[in-house]
Amino acid sequence: MFPNQLDGANVLYYTDKGTYGTVKYENGKIAHSIFYIAICQYNDDKDYYLFLCDESLDVVSDSVWSSLEQCMSIAKQQYGSIHFNKYDF
Repeated sequence: MFPNQLDGANVLYYTDKGTYGTVKYENGKIAHSIFYIAICQYNDDKDYYLFLCDESLDVVSDSVWSSLEQCMSIAKQQYGSIHFNKYDF
């Protein structure tokens, strides 16, 4: 089961395990492979965070967005046709 928090933020939406590309160092070498994508929100924070996670569900990269819709749109633009599962608390 997908964890309910990543890096202290509440998971709102997440993908099933897949291959979503890589995170690279500035020199172009691969730093991490991305296996999960999650949209999260910290308590008392209005912003939404797009987390890219490795196979162990460790966050390897993130970005912040002002709305849930914007966060989902950016994820789909960058990573193609992905399906988000809504996290049920």
